[in-house]
Amino acid sequence: MRIHPAHMALAAYTALALALPPAASAKSVAGVRVTDCQTGAKPSQRWATFHARMSAIPGSGRMSMRFVLLQNTGSKNAPLTRAPLKSLPWHSSHRGVKHFGFSQKITKLEPGSSYRVRVQFRWSDGAGHPLLRTRRTSGACVQGGGLPNLRVTSVTISPGSSDAARTYNVTVDNSGKAVAQNFAVALFVDGALVDTTQIDRLDTLASRIVTFSGQPCHRLRAVVDYTHSVRETNESDNVLSTTC
Repeated sequence: MRIHPAHMALAAYTALALALPPAASAKSVAGVRVTDCQTGAKPSQRWATFHARMSAIPGSGRMSMRFVLLQNTGSKNAPLTRAPLKSLPWHSSHRGVKHFGFSQKITKLEPGSSYRVRVQFRWSDGAGHPLLRTRRTSGACVQGGGLPNLRVTSVTISPGSSDAARTYNVTVDNSGKAVAQNFAVALFVDGALVDTTQIDRLDTLASRIVTFSGQPCHRLRAVVDYTHSVRETNESDNVLSTTC
């Protein structure tokens, strides 16, 4: 699976320096939450806005924060990983303000994923020396929609055009809930790549037999989505390895 950075865009709202009362407790010094989460069929309809805020601490002259986008793809128990989005900049308050807030909008989110932001907070004194660092993680913006799941289900071997050749029939299927498009199937015989074949489309719950011609084997390995171009619910069942 690969997500190209071009599939996401970001827009930052203007930072707000607010003259509000001092923080009431340590828990309120910093925080982040989801303020808007939109889903839809088109990429332009899928976006989220996250708002982070922080309050001055004794001795601080300036406050800064930076957003990091996290993504969970597939099952809800899948680990959070950093989304392949270019690094977002640090945002800093004016000197001497008591409270600082910033809203970050992330657009063109992918279906079938859950998104959070982890915000790094930093307090500095009047000379720019760091006083305190901490981080907080937001709640989730869940983007509905299924994903494909490509699998190699079997490989059969039959005689080839000569005694030194074999025909390998690799069966791949899509057990997921969305169409898989533009992916490669590869066959390795005794560790060497025999060939790759590109498949333009495989519908949900459909299967395809891909035929290769190669030398006789002791061991073989068939790989679907060889170039990691398809986002899937499960990336662990793309390979079938066996003896011949």
